[in-house]
Amino acid sequence: AEQRGWPNNGVRSVYETVNKLLKETGDSEIGPLFHVAGSLRSNYYENWLPADMVQSGLGCVDKFIEKLKLLLA
Repeated sequence: AEQRGWPNNGVRSVYETVNKLLKETGDSEIGPLFHVAGSLRSNYYENWLPADMVQSGLGCVDKFIEKLKLLLA
């Protein structure tokens, strides 16, 4: 968002940024990977996910981060 001059001032703007990136790239994995990251963030505070689901979600977050890194180039 910063690099593209998009708003970056809260949770809503993060979701809007991800939506824009999905449209910009056509990469259908961006949305679902972001949702996994959001679930893990929520779980950090609420602790409702079983440990094996957290572990499997970490791979999705790694993949999401790699996709974002490619967009910074």
